[in-house]
Amino acid sequence: MPALPLPAVVDADGTVVAETFALQKDLHLLLRWAEDHAVELRDLTAGPTRLDDVFRALGS
Repeated sequence: MPALPLPAVVDADGTVVAETFALQKDLHLLLRWAEDHAVELRDLTAGPTRLDDVFRALGS
């Protein structure tokens, strides 16, 4: 698979997780990347940043 256009980590079960504070912009980037590389994004989910995500980012 081609390199993802966003920083991401792979969970133990193989799920790729990309966290962002610019959801709409980065989701558009990801969908364009998938289209350009003929990659099917199975079980894609997207949602707003949760408060615990903000605290985790501040601690990094």
